[in-house]
Amino acid sequence: MKKHTFLLIALGLSTLFPSACQKKPERPNIIVIVVDALRADHLPFYGYPKDTAPFLNKLSEHSSVFVHSYSASNWTVPSVGSILTSLYPFQHRVNTGNPTRVEEGEGNKHFAVSALADSITTMAEILKSSGYHTFGTSSNFFVSPERGYAQGFEFFCKFPMKTDAEDIHTKLAEWEGEMRKGPYFLYVHYTDVHIPYRRRAPWYEPGKNKRDDFISAYDSNIPYVDSKIETLYRRLNWGHDTILVVTADHGDEFWEHGYRGHNRNLFNGSLRVPLLIYLPEGDRAGRRIEPNVSSIDILPTLCEYIGRKPDPQLEGRSLLPAMRGKAEYLVGRPIYAYVERGHIRFRCILRDNWKLIMTPRSDKFYLFDLKTDPDEKRNLAEKDQHTDRRLAMAREYREFEKNSRKYEQKMVDMEFSRKQIEELKALGYIH
Repeated sequence: MKKHTFLLIALGLSTLFPSACQKKPERPNIIVIVVDALRADHLPFYGYPKDTAPFLNKLSEHSSVFVHSYSASNWTVPSVGSILTSLYPFQHRVNTGNPTRVEEGEGNKHFAVSALADSITTMAEILKSSGYHTFGTSSNFFVSPERGYAQGFEFFCKFPMKTDAEDIHTKLAEWEGEMRKGPYFLYVHYTDVHIPYRRRAPWYEPGKNKRDDFISAYDSNIPYVDSKIETLYRRLNWGHDTILVVTADHGDEFWEHGYRGHNRNLFNGSLRVPLLIYLPEGDRAGRRIEPNVSSIDILPTLCEYIGRKPDPQLEGRSLLPAMRGKAEYLVGRPIYAYVERGHIRFRCILRDNWKLIMTPRSDKFYLFDLKTDPDEKRNLAEKDQHTDRRLAMAREYREFEKNSRKYEQKMVDMEFSRKQIEELKALGYIH
């Protein structure tokens, strides 16, 4: 290869990923990308052997990557509510309303579903009041204005479930003129990696058995979304004057514990999510941060970076000190997860390498030492080991949930067409 070719490549990379010597912008654009159902451990910068996300893998070298990042729940409605409010699901209380059974018959069906209370301040509302134009798109049926998720957005578009990323980009192209008028906040929610998985060429390779083929189909959608994120990054020049957050609302189980999909349990297949934060001046490049963090920490981090005094509502903690090399304050910090299915509740607390899951059965617990058992194969609670630790963690969770700030549960009516109900059945939301 000739010397001038090396120079062109170097110049291209420097344009794509600016150096750390650039001046910090006063009000950078803020992008939050949620890739629905994306597992952290299926990305190369989390150790996956396949290069499923070449662009994000390269971006991770210029970003802060949080090695142990957890969603606040195991399905979209409560977990996105937590991302947008920095509250745990048992605080914002947007948990119910996932239709679990539909009687046969013609006509639309109505369900009472929970929505964000008007008294809760969202990420879009906070950033709008800080001088940002606010834009949001979602191809997940449940991330909708009806449930309060459009609060604070000047422009918001809810697409049908499983809308292709390309269609979302068409809408963003329509907004591009408005976005260029000043600093903007953009929320993008992709569902290309969500069940049912497409077998996307050229990345899909048939698996040896049903499980392997299922995973191969799942994996084939990751590079597709990765390529779409790169397209937006280049087109909208996100390498300059932009904070870019890439995460997921939850993951998916691949029968590791007898389940496929999500919304069944709080094991790491559905709870552990990627979290990559790219700062506009390229600082903190390549930093990998080990202590546990939660999706509720994203909003406080954005607030601190733009100099916004954090709202008293926010339950999470800013991750900026950790991104600057001082992560000690995160060590020993408990984080929580919660899911509510009707009257059935699962609760989880993580403290460093220890994880406790409390099931609806008062006598059934799961206790894991994730340092020695990252795949959650050995339930120490069944072996009567670490009983004092289990009891202490359970008590800590219950005290926090009991004493934490909570908001009213607002209920609204959502109408589902027969077509939408069939789509929800295919997606695993109706059984």
